[in-house]
Amino acid sequence: MFVLTGVALAVGGAASLAAIALVELVSLLNTGLLVAPKARVQWESLPWLVASTTVLVPTLGGLIVGLAHRHMSPAGRPLGPPDVIEAVQFHKPLPNLRSGVISTVTAALSLGAGASVGQYGPMVYLGAIFGSFARRLRLGVPNLASIAIGCGVAAAISTAFNAPIAGVLFAHEVVLRHYATRAFAPVTVASVTGYVIANVVFERPALFRIESPGIAHGYEFVLVAVLGLLVAAGAVVFMRLLLAIGPG
Repeated sequence: MFVLTGVALAVGGAASLAAIALVELVSLLNTGLLVAPKARVQWESLPWLVASTTVLVPTLGGLIVGLAHRHMSPAGRPLGPPDVIEAVQFHKPLPNLRSGVISTVTAALSLGAGASVGQYGPMVYLGAIFGSFARRLRLGVPNLASIAIGCGVAAAISTAFNAPIAGVLFAHEVVLRHYATRAFAPVTVASVTGYVIANVVFERPALFRIESPGIAHGYEFVLVAVLGLLVAAGAVVFMRLLLAIGPG
């Protein structure tokens, strides 16, 4: 267990720092490319510039991303959570490191150029990259590579979204698909490590600020339960539609 804890701390710390760097890079690109509203306000006196960047920045960003994947990435496509899940479930290595790095950089460029994508996918794969390095270690720990990937994923999500519990749950429910004690402890350590680095060391603000007045009436709990059932049903329908209209 001491070995797994050490791996969790190392992977969690590295994944957390990389996640912070990715978020900062996206923010920098948003500002420099006039995607962020606060950057666009400064150029309101030049409406032609704002209009031009609105069209050209996402277009050129998408073109660069497409060319990078076609000519520079051995995988020839963006890598994401499905590749991580496949690697863990079938006990195989992730696609080569070069493809992973290119996917991460192009994801940052896509987000920075205003593409309508989220941080979740890039964060998952970025964390998995650091976890995958444990495959090279010969520590005599069963399933070390899979557990380390779970640690990296949990830490990256915990850091990016200020959600250590969500990082743990996602790593177990989606990536590992089990709650074995051997994996649960190190994944939790890695997730908490990411949260501490982001919120204590760097004092980063919460990504989403939600202010709730609290529960005023008891019947609201019933409404929340009904909402949960409706959302769950909608999620099942959505997944089945994806499978029905997808290839093969």
